[in-house]
Amino acid sequence: MESTRFFKMLRISLHFTNYFGSSPYITKPWDAKYPGTFLVKTSPFLVRKCYAGWTMVLCHTIFFAARGVTSILRKDFGSFCFSMLFCSICCNLLSTMLIFLVTPKHFSQMMNAQYVYFMEYHRRWMPSYNPETSSVNKILDLMAFTTVFSVVLTHILCFLHFLALPKTSIYISSLNILQFRHCFMQKLAYMGFAVFYFHFFGTVYSLILFHCLVAKTYIWFIFHKIVRDFRCILGDGRKHGTITELRHPDNLPIAFRSLQVIHRVTISIYGPILLPTETFCGGIVILGVYMLVRHSQDLNTTTFSIVTTWSISMFLMYTIILRVAGIMFLKSKKTIDSWKHWGESDELRRFWRSEWARKHIGKFRKSCRPLAIEFPGYYRFNNLSMLKFIQGIVRGSLRVLLALK
Repeated sequence: MESTRFFKMLRISLHFTNYFGSSPYITKPWDAKYPGTFLVKTSPFLVRKCYAGWTMVLCHTIFFAARGVTSILRKDFGSFCFSMLFCSICCNLLSTMLIFLVTPKHFSQMMNAQYVYFMEYHRRWMPSYNPETSSVNKILDLMAFTTVFSVVLTHILCFLHFLALPKTSIYISSLNILQFRHCFMQKLAYMGFAVFYFHFFGTVYSLILFHCLVAKTYIWFIFHKIVRDFRCILGDGRKHGTITELRHPDNLPIAFRSLQVIHRVTISIYGPILLPTETFCGGIVILGVYMLVRHSQDLNTTTFSIVTTWSISMFLMYTIILRVAGIMFLKSKKTIDSWKHWGESDELRRFWRSEWARKHIGKFRKSCRPLAIEFPGYYRFNNLSMLKFIQGIVRGSLRVLLALK
């Protein structure tokens, strides 16, 4: 259950995305018993605005792809890798924005289902829990506030970089065909590009901010439930944060199955973009390593910093995603296995005393699959996925360095 502080930051994020057209959602009132909170709904006007933002990113993708083609014709592999690095970044953003264009209502329904389920869960099974005074919630809210501040600051710095260095090769304004003889036309062209890049950077970073806040809510709730609430035995002297009735044979299957439904709805939206995201993130890191090793002396300070920042960010971001996915899969499996050891728990022994209860939980345990970040039927991330990703990065980087001189 999120605090009102988090909902304030989420509201700011929605205003940010609404202005730049990176997501098509607005707030709508919720139940009066949860003051300061809200649900989201899809706005048809913002869906069209989101198409405009997607087109803006697509134009920049085409620009980098064209630069890559011309680099091949000139046999300049350094420029080609540089262009493909930023082309991969734009492709990653395009695939992420497609969620809002293909299934805008499904995403809003997913968010609302999460918030309603999480609120009702805490109200029923954690009656003494107060999200406003929880020390863990305060830490998470501080992290969310830091994310909001960092994204806004990065947007401003990127825009100032364009104003200071509009001739940098990552900008469309660096093309020689856009040179004008008259000073007035030159200034007018740069003003147009300034407006374009102000909205371009806003679209990119507001999109990142929105997904970070949505993912933070879901991942923290899932981890808390599968690690503590649904386990029979915690060990190390830890105690459950919920009332004992949650682990009653009549309540446990319904609560856990409800969590599985929420998880499946979320994964059905995010699952299809995970594999393309892994491909693009891996390509960004490999190309970044090649540029920094082979062509570091050809890069000025600004370009060197940009390539380094994006390469490290993409590597850390996807490594963290895979690590979280591995821990989620492992902890969920341990939670399901813990239902075998009901007899070792003094708290549950009085609930699971009958033969019917033991058979009921045993059959339910066999029917449950561990929660995993996956695209059902195609791939699943487990505890080894992060190591395989790092192995692929190392192999790919070495092969590129050996193949391209």
